[in-house]
Amino acid sequence: MLGFDIPGVAAARSISPGPAPFSVPGLPRWSAAVRAMQAGQRNARILCLGDSTTSGSGAYGAGMGYGNKAGSWPSQLAGLLSGRGLRASRRSFLGNQNAPDVRAYDTRISFPAETGWSVSAGVSSATVGGYFIGTQGNSTLSFDPGGVVDTFEVFYALTGVVSALSLAVDGGPMLETVSTSRGTGVNRIARTVLSVPRGAHVLNVYRPADATVVAYLAGVVASDSRHREISVLNGGWSGSSSGDLANTAVPWTTPFAIADHRPDLVILCIGINDFNNGSPTGETTFKANVQSLISASVTAGADVLLAIPNAISGAYASNHAAFAGYITDLATANGLNPPIDFRTALGATQAEADVAGYMRDTAHANATGYGRMADLVRRAIS
Repeated sequence: MLGFDIPGVAAARSISPGPAPFSVPGLPRWSAAVRAMQAGQRNARILCLGDSTTSGSGAYGAGMGYGNKAGSWPSQLAGLLSGRGLRASRRSFLGNQNAPDVRAYDTRISFPAETGWSVSAGVSSATVGGYFIGTQGNSTLSFDPGGVVDTFEVFYALTGVVSALSLAVDGGPMLETVSTSRGTGVNRIARTVLSVPRGAHVLNVYRPADATVVAYLAGVVASDSRHREISVLNGGWSGSSSGDLANTAVPWTTPFAIADHRPDLVILCIGINDFNNGSPTGETTFKANVQSLISASVTAGADVLLAIPNAISGAYASNHAAFAGYITDLATANGLNPPIDFRTALGATQAEADVAGYMRDTAHANATGYGRMADLVRRAIS
């Protein structure tokens, strides 16, 4: 054998093994979902739950207007994942995210003013992403996801009352009508999948003329079945506390509805509205609330990643440290990866973050700050 090389052996030695299969320690379900996406088998899905700092309040202007959703950290996360070679999109919306005018907050949504579509409110219409968008008239709500799509997943409430939602694209004829009444005992979030010719489409949702009572739209996810992706869903609820997110008063609140949105990874950032007041939520209550969301996510088949909120300023800023500890305790107790700490992205204090140019106000980042938060999440999940 000295001085000889078996044909093919030298060539085999020169072949690189290729990239290792996608795997993030501590996130097995998420890792498997991404591998399935890369193999063209299905989409992977991230569900981001939290308050206004998840919704993106303040990204381009104060509050929940100015097209701020596009600058939120979940929206920017989709871009960062794509930049890493993991095709991702934000072609979706869930609820109204408690925006005073969802059209100003998410400019991809449009409907005529004061002609039927309205923002719901109160526990009875609370769900993932704030509140349902309800129609009491026959005007059309339109959603332009941007880009080429051939699939619209439409989520709506089964309320037990006789009503319906009709679906069309590009102002064309009705393609499908779904009933929002399925009888007693089945109140929940339902889902229908509308397949359309591949192209750039605007989804139209309206209530048919023969439906006489309100119908509730919970959200839409658009995608292109020829190019599997990571769908990043923003389930932020501006103004929410852990108690709001953990509420189980009706069958479509967040703990019940998580499973209906089929996440592979749930990222939970909650706490600012629990500690930014004179009567912060007690440790036992806060932990129980967050635990219910963790448990619901695991039951839904998702991995869970907790996040410690960014620093705030004001009279209650000193409460932050205790809640950071509670969140860390929950991660440890559930065997989760260490929490993402958004203070490491923006600054240990709000003043620090403000000097760096990352903040809109005393609690909310601007688009630059949300971009840094998104990058911290991206590094934790990819």
